Amino acid sequence: MVSPFAERHSSWTFYAGFNEIHNTGKCGMESAEEVTPAVLNWIEHNARKISAIRLPAILCRRGLQPPC
Repeated sequence: MVSPFAERHSSWTFYAGFNEIHNTGKCGMESAEEVTPAVLNWIEHNARKISAIRLPAILCRRGLQPPC
């Protein structure tokens, strides 16, 4: 998960059940342009692991090519 939600709302239990968390560090004041690099980096590093599950459909909806 890439989200500052728990920090912004002091609701750390929000992260329960997630195995990987990336807080972008501005307490929720990030714009989409600031969060996108963290998301794309995560996708790049995990693409092979999740490609068989959902990544091709996600990328197709966004007009992008699925990973090879």
